[in-house]
Amino acid sequence: MWPLTWQHLRRHWQLNLIVLATITLAAALLASLPMLAIALADQHLNQIIDDAPVSGRNILVRSQTLPATVAALFNNDTLTEVVADHTEIWEFNSASENIIVRPDGPEDIPSYVLDRFRIHMRSFNNLEAHTTLIEGRYATPNTDPQAAEVEIVIGRSASEEMDIHVGDGVVLTEADGLLARVVGIVEPTHPFADRWWGDQLLLPFGIWKRLDLEEDFLEVTMGALAHPDTMTSHFPSERSWRVLIDHEQINAFNAVEIADELRAAEVNLTGRQIELDTQLVQLVDSYRAELDQAQVSLLLLSSQALLAVAYTLILISGFMLEQSQHELVTLLGRGMSKWQVLRLFGTEAAVLAFVLALPLGVSLSWGFFALTTDQTVLPPNSWWLALLGVTISWLAIVIPLMAATQRNTEEWLRQQHRTEVNPFSGRRLVFDVVLLALGGLFYWQLRQTGQVTAEPFSEATGAADPLLLLGPTMLLLAIALLFTRLFPLLLRVFAWISSQSTGFITPLSLTRLARDTAAPSRVVFLISLTTGLTFFAIVYEQSLTVRQQEMALYRAGADVRFRPPTDTTELPKMEPVWETWDGVTTTADVFRGRVRSDDTSATIDLLAVEVDTFAAVSAYPQGLSEFSLTTILNTLQPTQDDVVPVVVSSSNVIPGLKIGDVLTMRMGNGGPDDRLRVEVRGIIHDFPTLRSPFMITDLALLQAENPLDNGSLLFPGTHERWLAVAEEQHAAVVEKVLSLSDDFVVNRAQILGDRLELLQSYQADLISQQVVGAFRLNAAVLILLSAAAFLTVQLFSARQRLPTMSVLRALGVSRLQLGRLLTLEGVLMLSFGLAAGIGIGIGMARIMSPFLTLTLSASIGGSTEAPLIYDWLSLGQFLILLAGLYLLALFNFGRRLNQQQLLHTLRLGEE
Repeated sequence: MWPLTWQHLRRHWQLNLIVLATITLAAALLASLPMLAIALADQHLNQIIDDAPVSGRNILVRSQTLPATVAALFNNDTLTEVVADHTEIWEFNSASENIIVRPDGPEDIPSYVLDRFRIHMRSFNNLEAHTTLIEGRYATPNTDPQAAEVEIVIGRSASEEMDIHVGDGVVLTEADGLLARVVGIVEPTHPFADRWWGDQLLLPFGIWKRLDLEEDFLEVTMGALAHPDTMTSHFPSERSWRVLIDHEQINAFNAVEIADELRAAEVNLTGRQIELDTQLVQLVDSYRAELDQAQVSLLLLSSQALLAVAYTLILISGFMLEQSQHELVTLLGRGMSKWQVLRLFGTEAAVLAFVLALPLGVSLSWGFFALTTDQTVLPPNSWWLALLGVTISWLAIVIPLMAATQRNTEEWLRQQHRTEVNPFSGRRLVFDVVLLALGGLFYWQLRQTGQVTAEPFSEATGAADPLLLLGPTMLLLAIALLFTRLFPLLLRVFAWISSQSTGFITPLSLTRLARDTAAPSRVVFLISLTTGLTFFAIVYEQSLTVRQQEMALYRAGADVRFRPPTDTTELPKMEPVWETWDGVTTTADVFRGRVRSDDTSATIDLLAVEVDTFAAVSAYPQGLSEFSLTTILNTLQPTQDDVVPVVVSSSNVIPGLKIGDVLTMRMGNGGPDDRLRVEVRGIIHDFPTLRSPFMITDLALLQAENPLDNGSLLFPGTHERWLAVAEEQHAAVVEKVLSLSDDFVVNRAQILGDRLELLQSYQADLISQQVVGAFRLNAAVLILLSAAAFLTVQLFSARQRLPTMSVLRALGVSRLQLGRLLTLEGVLMLSFGLAAGIGIGIGMARIMSPFLTLTLSASIGGSTEAPLIYDWLSLGQFLILLAGLYLLALFNFGRRLNQQQLLHTLRLGEE
């Protein structure tokens, strides 16, 4: 049996090579899924950790009995390996009055006293390694509890702000008048390193000011650094460790193990009176939940490509049977049993699938990801999924062989006659009805509940049933099969129309296609499958990208939205320097507050906007509102002197509210002008950055009625600035905003909304990344399969028709006419397939977009709608590329056929 198997493999090596390539593609596709999931998961995990606060992505250890090393603390190799460093800290906060003295004063008489001057004393065990000495020297230890003076160093910014230099001292009144002498000035080597715990003010090296307007005083807190031994001897300090984690050591392979070990360590250390403070466990748990759903989504979406692989193998298996019919009948006629024949061909397929394709496919996937990503470890699931794909591919070859071995010689000879196959035969009709019923039930379930097996969609979590992603596969398969049933009828109609003409090539071509529609239907099915899915993937990916951009702007409010350092009338108003910054195209002033209805005592959010420029800095996403911002703001034109026009939300707390109603709202806290009369000019559902109930009005009109002073408002409000910023200047503008401060350096500007940062968080969503990755992977696989299948079908069709073509040549038909005939047949199949695919893609996009959006809602700001965007330039480029691949296959087929000689062709036909 083995010699016969090897002989058959060698004899049909070209066809077997195609089979091997197809099965290898299936193995590589499924083997790549875990690697793709892990590669995207690593990026997502890194993004989650980077976005977490510094205190959350590292570990703070508090105890008075800390061990000597981190290894002794955790006693766990898994946790110790991810620790980059640790810093031991002692903290002491002097809360009473402190006196600054000068070294050149007479007998150290105090130069001046600050009533609200605090010292925040700290000590780091490795200060010298992570700071730069600007002047003087580092502090030396002082362990004498009776000493009257200790040494400290301060930061350069504190020295400049407080005018304190080397040699000056601070009398710590709370520490029994202990004098802290400044012996050095330093600054951190890496100011934004995790070591400083995300302190933007860098308090150990600077100062912090607090302005109390009620008691009319300015409180200043200055950081100072002492030696660790000095801290333990002279100050009742709190001791802690900052354990810095090497986040590059945390990946998709060990993240869960690290979280479990850290959870166990927290329990164990609690019994030793050691407290761990970190968010790493919660971060990994959140990541793990997203990863599970993302992997299911990726696998379900990839089933589309796997079905295409199986169908292609069934298609090729049919040609293999046709090519081996002589051998099959001969073996059966010579006494071999049907199982022996099946074992022969099954062994041949097993060699191709399990011996060659399985290791080759896994190796190709691993090599691709090793070269293009940092992924070098092959997940065990890759082997199992590749084995699954290879097994399905092997069954796709063997099952048609099982049916073929049931035929005898007479049945095989009868099959060689040209018989028309009714596309609506009983067996096919039953299959179509069953598939249509299942698809209809599935679609009805989605329409009714939006889910199949999982819990219904939750706006809070953005979770939805991953089985929603099977929708494109089922719908695509049903529609493509339906078109395949209609394709023979269309061919017969075109053949009848062409028969009325006087030409030769077109009627001959269409008549032949209409007479034997099996092979053309298979090709058209695969082309339409490829075109439909890829068209849908392109449209949905573009729509998702546009929706993410729109929702990021809507949720953030503007490109950059911030609160200035001074937003009350009790402090000097800051000049709008941001209006002159490079990249800032438009600005809008906004006041955000709250008002109370006199009629119902209900509280409503208030947003007063600069109507002239607000529509230029913000916008609605497509489909969210039937009105534009410009239309809404145009309704805020005043008509009465003492009435302010407003637009309110539809879900309002005031019942029966309608356009034209005049309401009395309370803004003040009891003054003579604390009432505000408003007229309802419009009712809307949504507005940027607001949730119902809300009220929109003109900032200028509101300021004319009320000074918007927090001291006189019933509810304190905030002044905001909304900026439209050029994309290339966005980061620079954000940096400038963060550097804004008032004259006292007490208040700093606060970023309230950053469109680009929000967009990046949407794009980093794990499920979104894996869905888009699966779409692209499916499209690439289907394009390769359909082009290869198109070429294979044409080659085998040509081999069967070589005798006919040779007879036509003998009758005087030129090579050019034969080329036109073959080209016309290929172009017809290509045209039908592309046209059907475009229709399928548009239909899928319209029907399945709402359900897929439920699954991906977390990546589009919680929106459950994503209007379809048809970028016809990109779609046209894709269609041209796809048609070019098919035409290239058709050109190679025609060239090869025209090279055949007449005598060789007739001899091949006899064989």
